[in-house]
Amino acid sequence: MLFQAIATGHGGLTSLHAEHIDAAIKRLTSPPMNIPEGYIPLMNFATLVRRVEIVDPKTGRVEPARRITTTWEIRGHGDYVKVHYWDPRTDTHILEIEKSFLLKNIAEQRGWTIDDVKEEIIRRAVVIRWLQLRRIDFYKDVAEIIHKYYQEPERIFREATEEIEAYGGKLAGETIV
Repeated sequence: MLFQAIATGHGGLTSLHAEHIDAAIKRLTSPPMNIPEGYIPLMNFATLVRRVEIVDPKTGRVEPARRITTTWEIRGHGDYVKVHYWDPRTDTHILEIEKSFLLKNIAEQRGWTIDDVKEEIIRRAVVIRWLQLRRIDFYKDVAEIIHKYYQEPERIFREATEEIEAYGGKLAGETIV
């Protein structure tokens, strides 16, 4: 049902348990799901979330955590492009935007450059960090801020930046390659 909805222009989001994108696609295209291989690119991208161990910087103890460890863009069945990965040594996320065909399409549709897209990703990350700092996590409250950002991106970004700086918060954590 989800793939039929996506094929007719509706958005969709779901989760699936698998250790790698290849295993996930195999599950989708095998019984009982039997999703046609031609529908696989309708997913656009896939992310892998894993249970990992990280060192808590405050206590120095190793603790379990969840991290998105890999993101692939899906060009076609069997054609997956890794555009993001998590570096466990530094507990940071590395974005490889130059590999992203989806972001190139978005840039073309908006008349932007890839640098414009990178800047927008950074700005949105700042707003998300601001939500985190303010402990705004109720979906309606998050949606309201996102809606305001779409209406007045400069104002919301400025508010977020000023408040984060006032609290001494850090904006780093991701490296855009």
